[in-house]
Amino acid sequence: MDYPLIFSSVADVGSNIGPDKLTGVSSLTFDTEQEILWVGNYSGHLTSFVPNSSSYNNLVKYTSFHIDYESDIRQLSTCRDGVLSLTKTFVRMSKRRGLPQFTHKSDLFKDLQCMHYKNTNENKSGHIYLAGNQEKLIDCDMETLKHVRVVNIGDDKQGISDCKYMKGHPKFMCLADGEGKIVLRDADMLNLLHEFKPTSPISSFDVCGNYLVTCSAYSQLLMIYDIREMKLVSATQTYLPMHLKFLSRFTTKCCIVSRNGQFSIVDLTSPSNVNQINNIALHSYGAEISAFDVSATDQAFAFGDNHNFVYVHGTCDKFHINTNPKQAEYADVIMPPPYYSLTSDCYTPVSEISQFPYYAFSKLADFRNLVSHMPSKQCIRTYRPTPPIGPDILRSMKVVGNIGYVVNPSGMIPSLNTNANNSRRNSPEGNEFGTDQMPHRYHFLEPNHNMVDKDEYDFSRFNHSPFPGLDSTMPNSYANNMIQCLYFIPPLRSAIESHICGKEYCLICELGFLFHMLDTAPKHTPCQASNFLRAFRTIPEVSAFKLILPEDETLLKQVNFRKLSQQWLRFLLHQLNRESSNTPSSPQQPGAKNYLNTDFTENSKASFVTDYFSLRLTRNFQCIKCRHTWQSPHDSFPVTLNYPFNQILNNTPTNGESSAGNGSNQSGGTGTENVFVGFAELLTNSILTRQTIQAFCSQCQKFHHNITEKRIVSSLPNIFAINTGLDNERAIKFWQNQISQFSTTSKNKGKYVITNLEEVEKNKQKQPEQSKTIAQTGANVKACRYGQNCMRSDCKFYHAHLENENENELNAHGQFASWIPPKLYIVNGDNGLFEIKDKCSDCLEGQVNEYCLINVTSVVKSDENSFDNIVSAIKIDKAYFCERKKQLMKKRRRHMRTNNETMVNQDQLENESDLSDSDELPCELEDNQMFTLDSRSCLNDFEKNILSHDTINEWYLFNHYSINPISIEEVLSTDLSWKIPATLMYIRSDLIGDMINNKTLRRIKNQIDPNVLSSDISVALKIQSCLISFVPLDLSKELLRRGDIVAMDAEFVMLNHEETELRSDGTRSTIKPSHKSVARISCVRGSGQMQGIPFIDDYICTQDQVADYMTKFSGIKPGDLDATLSSKHLTTLKSTYLKLRFLVDNGVIFVGHGLRNDFRVINLVVPPEQVIDTVYLFQSPNYKRKVSLRFLAWHFLGLNIQSETHDSVEDAKTALALYHKYKELETTGCAQEAIEELYKAGKDCGWKVDY
Repeated sequence: MDYPLIFSSVADVGSNIGPDKLTGVSSLTFDTEQEILWVGNYSGHLTSFVPNSSSYNNLVKYTSFHIDYESDIRQLSTCRDGVLSLTKTFVRMSKRRGLPQFTHKSDLFKDLQCMHYKNTNENKSGHIYLAGNQEKLIDCDMETLKHVRVVNIGDDKQGISDCKYMKGHPKFMCLADGEGKIVLRDADMLNLLHEFKPTSPISSFDVCGNYLVTCSAYSQLLMIYDIREMKLVSATQTYLPMHLKFLSRFTTKCCIVSRNGQFSIVDLTSPSNVNQINNIALHSYGAEISAFDVSATDQAFAFGDNHNFVYVHGTCDKFHINTNPKQAEYADVIMPPPYYSLTSDCYTPVSEISQFPYYAFSKLADFRNLVSHMPSKQCIRTYRPTPPIGPDILRSMKVVGNIGYVVNPSGMIPSLNTNANNSRRNSPEGNEFGTDQMPHRYHFLEPNHNMVDKDEYDFSRFNHSPFPGLDSTMPNSYANNMIQCLYFIPPLRSAIESHICGKEYCLICELGFLFHMLDTAPKHTPCQASNFLRAFRTIPEVSAFKLILPEDETLLKQVNFRKLSQQWLRFLLHQLNRESSNTPSSPQQPGAKNYLNTDFTENSKASFVTDYFSLRLTRNFQCIKCRHTWQSPHDSFPVTLNYPFNQILNNTPTNGESSAGNGSNQSGGTGTENVFVGFAELLTNSILTRQTIQAFCSQCQKFHHNITEKRIVSSLPNIFAINTGLDNERAIKFWQNQISQFSTTSKNKGKYVITNLEEVEKNKQKQPEQSKTIAQTGANVKACRYGQNCMRSDCKFYHAHLENENENELNAHGQFASWIPPKLYIVNGDNGLFEIKDKCSDCLEGQVNEYCLINVTSVVKSDENSFDNIVSAIKIDKAYFCERKKQLMKKRRRHMRTNNETMVNQDQLENESDLSDSDELPCELEDNQMFTLDSRSCLNDFEKNILSHDTINEWYLFNHYSINPISIEEVLSTDLSWKIPATLMYIRSDLIGDMINNKTLRRIKNQIDPNVLSSDISVALKIQSCLISFVPLDLSKELLRRGDIVAMDAEFVMLNHEETELRSDGTRSTIKPSHKSVARISCVRGSGQMQGIPFIDDYICTQDQVADYMTKFSGIKPGDLDATLSSKHLTTLKSTYLKLRFLVDNGVIFVGHGLRNDFRVINLVVPPEQVIDTVYLFQSPNYKRKVSLRFLAWHFLGLNIQSETHDSVEDAKTALALYHKYKELETTGCAQEAIEELYKAGKDCGWKVDY
C-alpha cells in the first residue's frame, strides 16, 4: 500500500543551542489521548503539532517548550494528565500546554536510556519503569513519586547491566541491551522469567501479542520470536533495518524503517513477502532517520531525522491519530472590540471607542503644520517601564517550574472578568485557593474506592497530624468532624469512654467505642463510625428531626447543612443526657463543678452532660392580670443566638433584663442594621431573654397570652456550646453588618482585623519583622542572672525563655482582632449582675470566669453547584499530647517486659505514670509487616514521631480523614461568602488545668466484665440448647491472659451494592462503594486441653435491610439473622463486640486469615502486635499475590475447605492449624523455602485446588 507524504516541517531547537551541540530529532510519539504529535530533539526541546482544518497544511505547531538544557530527550510517552519526557538524569511530567507538573530526580538515576508507562486503571495513578546504563530497574509511582520497587537487573548471570530498550506487554516486561540480549521479566513482580541470547547488536525491537521482533542494522536480519514457546521462529534478511514498530490494529504486522529513509509493512506470518517499499524524501544530504512512531489508527507514520526535520506519511490527507480523538486544549479566544462607524454614528462618544483616539490623515497632508508635531531628531521612542514586583509578593510567591504563583491581594492586581466557558485558564492549578477563595483543604475529599479495596490508598498524604481521621464514605457521615469536636474535650471523652451499659442501642456506649478507636488507631488508617451510625439510625427522633440525609443528589442539594449541623449537636447532647440520666449509677464526674453558689436544685437525675454543658437558668414568670409570680428551673444546652431584628439591644443589660426577642422567628424591619452589637453582648442577650409567652396561671386557673418570662442565670456550664443560628439569610446579613462595623472601628484603633484568608497571609508576612524586633530588644538588654528562676514580675533585665511567650502574646493580641472572640470573660457581680465580655481589662480580679474557644464547626461551600461540607477547627490541648505519650510509653515498657519473659502484675502496669520524655519511641512498621509473626518484636502503636504540643500551632482543621494544622487567624476569619460558622464551644480555662493535674479525671476505667465471655444468651425464639455450636469459657479454669492465642474469623452480609461506571477504555471504576455488616463472629481456643473448640460463635441480629446475603461466601442464609425465624445462636452486635473488646484489652493474640478487613468492618482497632494474619504469614516478599485460605489449606494441610460455602468456625480452625504449621517450618529453618515452593505450585496449577 502506498503511504504518500502529508506533512513535513522543522522542529524547534530552543534558544541555547551552541555550534557544537546536536539538534536532530531524538524521539517522537503520537499522543494516546489527544490529536497531537510530540517531537523531542537532542537539544532538550519539545515541540508538538496538531491537525489543522486547512487543506494546505495538515499539521500546525501547537506548543514548544524546553525540557533540559544539558541532555537530550531520550524517550517520550503520553498519559491522561500530560506528556512524560525522559532525559539522562530525570523524568518530567508536563501538561500538554507546557506547564510542568513534576520533575523527578534520584540518586539512582545514573544514565537513563528508556522508560515504560503502565496505566494501573485507576483515576489518578500510574507507574513509570525506568532503566538505562545502570544495574537498577526502578518502579516509580506517579501519584506519590515514590520508588515502589528497585530491582537489581544485573546481579544474576541471566540479567543485563546496560538496558537500552524497554517494551511493555500484558504478561512481560521486555528489556534489551545494545549487544542483542533480551530478557523477559514478570509484568507484576519483575521476576526473571526467560532470556534470548544475543546473535548480533540490535537497533530496535518491539513486542505485541505472541511475537517479539528485533532488527539489526549490522547483520541486516529481522528476528521473529514466539513468546508462547520462547523460541526463534524465523530470521529474514532486510535492507539496513533501523526502526520497527507493530501496527496497533494488527498483531502480526509491523513497519520496518531503514536508516536512509525507506519503510515497508511486513507480515510476520510470511516475512519473506515484502510489501511495497515507500521512500521518505529527506530534505538534506546525509540525513538519517533517527525516530519513528505509528499512530493508534495506523493511518499516519511519523519520522524524524538527525537534521531536525519531521515527516508524516499517511493513508490520506485527513487522518486521525486516535480511534476516539479528543480535541486539544487551546487558549481563550480574545474577543475583538466592537465596531463603531465614525461616519454614521453621531451619538457614541469617542472616549468609548478608544482610550487614545487615532486620527487618520491623507498621505499628502503636511504634519509639520500641526501644533503637536515634533521633529524626529528630538524624539526618542521609549516604553513605559514595568513596575517592580514588591518584596511582599516575592516573599509569598510559590514557584512551580519557571512560573511563580501568588495570591492576588484585594485591589492590587486588577482581574479581567470574561465570559469564556470551560476555559482551562480558570483551572485551580498552581493556586491554593482554586477558582474561589476556599482552599483545597476545605473541600470534601472522596478517596479512590478501587485503591481502598486493594489497601493501596495512602490516607496519610492528606493527614498532616498525629490524629486519626474518620471515613467519609459511610452514609450520614456528615457528622464526622463534629464527633471529633466532642472527642477532643478531655473530660467529656473520659466520661463517655467510662460508660458501659447493657442497652443494645446505647449512643453513649457506641460513642465510647468510637472514641476508643480514635485513641488507638494509627493516623494512616481512618476509623469507621458504622456502629455508631447504626445505633443513631435506630432512634425514632432522628428521622423526625430529618437528621438522615437522602441518597438522591437532587434532594441532597436542598438540605440546609447549616441548620442540620446545629440540630445534630442539640439532639446528640439531649440524647446523651437522657441515656446517662437513666443509667442506674451515674455519679457526678470528677472535676465538674458548679461555679455559682445558688439554691437551685434539679429534679432530674444529674448526668455528665448536664455537669459539663448545662447552663442552668431560673425562669421567673408573672401574670400581668393577677400579678401572681412563680419560678421554674430550666437547663439550656446548647445556647442558640437570638438576633434582634426588630429591637435595639441595651448596651449593658443586667441579669434578667434583656430585651432580645426570639431571634430568627421574628419578622419585620431591620432597624438594627446600623447598630453595632458585639459577640459577647449578643450572647448575653440570647441567654437573658425577657418575653411574653402563653402559660397557665395557677391563681387565675387558666391560660393567658400575657405571661411575662424573665430568665436569670443560676449556674454556669463548664463548656459553653453555642449554636450560631446562621441558617437563614437575615442572620447572615446581620453578621456581615456587625463584622463590617467591627472592622472599621478596629482599623481606626490601629488593629488588624481578620475577614478572609488573604489577610491571614498578609499577617504571616509581618511576623518575621516582628520577631526581628523582639530579637533586637533582647540583644540590647542585659540578661537576668537568675534566668528562669527569677520571681520578680517587674524585672527589667532580659529573659530568654520568655521571648517566645512574648512573641506569641503579641501575635495573639497585638496584631489581629476578630468579631468572634478567642476568649470570653463572664462577670458575676453583686445584686444579680451578669454580663459577658470579650476583654478582661475592665473586669475585677476574683469575679471573672475565663472561657477559651476550643472548636469552631463551619459549613463551607465553594460554589452553587457543589455540595455543602461540614468542617471543624479544633484546638488540641497539651493534656492530650502528654497523656498520649504516656500511654505509648506504658505499652512499650509492657511489650519489652513481655519479650524478656518477665511476669509483671497487671495493676502495676496500669499505675505506671512516671515516664521520661526522653525515652525512645518504637519504630513504625510497614503495612505488609503489621500482621506477621516476626513483626511482634516491634511496636507500631501510634507514630514513631509523635508531635509534641506546640503553643503556636495548636489548631487543626478536621475534614474527615484530611487533617491540617492551621493558625488561630484562619480559625477566626469570617469570610461568610464560603464559610458559615455553625457551632462554637468555649471551655473554662481552669478545667483544662484540672484535667492536666487530676489523674482521676484523666483515667478511663475498663468496665467490661469478664462474665461477657461466659454468656450464651440468644435472642432467637426457635433456638434449642442442643444446637449451640460452641462451649463458653469456664472463667474459673481458662481465663484468657495476655499473650494467649485465639483463632478468629467473621462473615458479612452486604447492605447495599457498589455502583460502578464503565470507562472508555473498557475498565470499571467504583463511584460508590458497597457497605457490609458483620453477620457471624467465631473465636476458637488456640491452646490448652480444649484447643480447636470454639468459645464464641455468634450470629449478629440486624434490623437493617440486607441487599445480598452472599451465601456462597458467607454461609449466611435468609432468616438466619431474624430473631423470629432463626435457629442459630443469635445475639446483638454490642454483646459480641464487648467480648472482642475484652479480649483485645487483655492482650490476647488473634490468629486468622484476612483479619484486617474483618476488624475494619467490626469497628475494632487491634494493636498490630496482637494480630497474626496468615495472609501475610505465607506471603512471599517477591510477589504481590496474597494466597487464599483454601489453597493454603490444600497445599500445607491437605484439607478441602470452602468447597460449597464458607464457615467461620472451619476457617478459624484452619488458620490456627496453618499458624502451627508455620511455627513448625520456622523451627526447622525452611519456612521461606516452603513459601517459595507454595508460589511455584500455585503457578503450575493456576492457583486452583485439585483433589
